[in-house]
Amino acid sequence: MTLAFKIPGKPVACMRTRSTGKFHYTPKKYRDYLNTIKARFSFAYPHLPEPMTGPVSVDCVFVMPRPKNRPKWCDRDAWREGGELPGDHVRSDIDNLCKSICDGLNGLAYEDDRQIVKLTATKVMAAVGEDPAAHVTISGVEG
Repeated sequence: MTLAFKIPGKPVACMRTRSTGKFHYTPKKYRDYLNTIKARFSFAYPHLPEPMTGPVSVDCVFVMPRPKNRPKWCDRDAWREGGELPGDHVRSDIDNLCKSICDGLNGLAYEDDRQIVKLTATKVMAAVGEDPAAHVTISGVEG
């Protein structure tokens, strides 16, 4: 079984729990993003009987917002063409972006993220006119 869906909006990396004195909390921006992941998955697969139980493979493509000005590392001609470019390597770590997706799908697409045996991730800069988003594909692994 293969499940694919899109999470619109700028991808949010996993954030560490914060503390103020004796109180610990998860930042609101991260909690909101986890809720968005759950809502988009539930909207895409409203009649999914139960989470996958065996090993799973997860593929993530993170389309990051395009900056207003061309980064120094980016070729001028490629920038002018306006297509997708290699992702922003300065901001969010790709492993933390994946962690937020994996955490958000716990109990929905699979029982627990420890079932993930293969994880592939790509970070690209949005093309001109393209909105930021995360594209996620989850599939069962046979064997």
